[in-house]
Amino acid sequence: MRNQEYFYLDWNLDIWRCEAWNQPLGSVFDLDRIADQREPCNACMMACYRNASMLMHAAVAATDAARALGAGQIGAAAATLFRRSVAQSLWALIEETPTMRRLARRRKRVVALEPVGVG
Repeated sequence: MRNQEYFYLDWNLDIWRCEAWNQPLGSVFDLDRIADQREPCNACMMACYRNASMLMHAAVAATDAARALGAGQIGAAAATLFRRSVAQSLWALIEETPTMRRLARRRKRVVALEPVGVG
């Protein structure tokens, strides 16, 4: 089950594609048996459910390519890795790396300043 790794889990431990979906995909206990969900959907306003972040396209493609290679589908694996969206994703990642590093350093400083045992 994947909607590019995003899903909604309700209080009954049912998995939904998103909050606007009309029926659950299945139980959390059946997660490994729920089919991939990659069809486009505009039922909600939650962009994270509709479209994976541009930074994730390369990682999703690498996973898909590894699965294809595992199944002996070399052509499908190569086609997956050489899509335009993968190149755009890698470029976006390169462009955003300085920002992500700066935010990670800032987060480390904030965590280091928090008192131990508070919370």
